[in-house]
Amino acid sequence: MAPPRQLFNVVQLGLSIAILVLGSAVYMFVRPAIGLPYLPDYFPELQPLVQPFVKFSLVLPAFVHPLGFSLLSLSLVNPSRKNLLIVCSFWGGANLLFELAQLPIFASYIQQRMEQAIEIEDHATMLSCILYSGTFDLRDVVAILAGAGTAFLIALATTSRKTTHG
Repeated sequence: MAPPRQLFNVVQLGLSIAILVLGSAVYMFVRPAIGLPYLPDYFPELQPLVQPFVKFSLVLPAFVHPLGFSLLSLSLVNPSRKNLLIVCSFWGGANLLFELAQLPIFASYIQQRMEQAIEIEDHATMLSCILYSGTFDLRDVVAILAGAGTAFLIALATTSRKTTHG
């Protein structure tokens, strides 16, 4: 009789948390949000450490988001190859949709439709700000695909061979 399956994959869960913390740190210290523009001023000793990563930080979130959330999701599902592919494709696809939605033609179309469809203006305004403040970048598309692909490879490497045949 086979031992019962664990409720979650500890390695994938730990990696996903570490990766998402790294991505959050990039936003906090290298690319502070509008609400946190002075946060780096509270940690001046980190500035020399952060400077070399500024250019890298432009695409790192696009890589980290599908990687971290794919691994987080994968740590909780049945680890069949089919599920690995579905989860990584979902997170990669969701990120690609948001990246494509930052193209001006799509951003204005989405904003118009949201203003018509959503009565709660705050939600429409929030999404519009996200779409308009972002900039479509082909490097982000590459980073998204690389993040989802890396998540798939890590999941294969951290999943028992007996469970990935489905």
